[in-house]
Amino acid sequence: MPAPDLVDHWSYSTQMILDCSIDVDPFKVRSDCQLPGKARIGAVAVWAATSTNLRCASEVLVIESTGKHKLEFSIAAGLAGGVLAVERRVVLLDPVTTRSPLTPSRAGSILWQEPRKDTLKLVLEGTSPRFPTEFTDFEMGRIGEPGSIWWLHLDLSDLDSSALSAVRLYLNSKSEAARRIDSGADDEEARAFRSALEWDVARQMILRAISMDEFRSGWGSFVPTSIGEVIETLILRLFPGQDSASLFSILESSPDVLEARLQGRVGLFAGAR
Repeated sequence: MPAPDLVDHWSYSTQMILDCSIDVDPFKVRSDCQLPGKARIGAVAVWAATSTNLRCASEVLVIESTGKHKLEFSIAAGLAGGVLAVERRVVLLDPVTTRSPLTPSRAGSILWQEPRKDTLKLVLEGTSPRFPTEFTDFEMGRIGEPGSIWWLHLDLSDLDSSALSAVRLYLNSKSEAARRIDSGADDEEARAFRSALEWDVARQMILRAISMDEFRSGWGSFVPTSIGEVIETLILRLFPGQDSASLFSILESSPDVLEARLQGRVGLFAGAR
């Protein structure tokens, strides 16, 4: 599975315009799906974003001839963030009458769906996943330690659950460092605080996930926008060409090596040097 592409200079105020091509032989599709010769088919791009949990589709392009066809669509500002996945599909446009109950007959039926390993993925927010953040007083004793800066709640009991519900970052409202992290300040101290947070969050997510049998066995098949897919995408971005099993092997044999690699791959304090 290829590593996702990182989109530079992206922000939530950015409108995205994307295009992709799809090679379709409508005659073969109709034959393979046992559809009538006059059945209309079309191509569509479906996108999903991890940080907004939105899933939408482009306009359907009618396919009448064999060859490559271009799909173009836009995503309005504020609708996408985190990891953007784009999947191509071929669909039936109109209902048809068929003799077999196994033949697609309803408008919108999926005739072909892009394999997950070939799906285009774009990282819109660097190496750190985006998830809900909450300020709270750690001295109240509900979570964390009074002197700590942050606490990451990570629920990996269901790897196919939404990332937005599985992860929450708590920042200590009594901590000056936590306030500096949230302030948006760009001085060296604030960058160092944010760098440490990004490293620790990535470290916790990766080390916990690769230690789970369920995560290693489910590699490559997690539900889109799920916590399993978010962590898988993070690993692919930081460790191109490696999977959860290979990282777990390093963790078992040389945990110090993996820790050092995480520091380098995440870029611990890179912006504060």
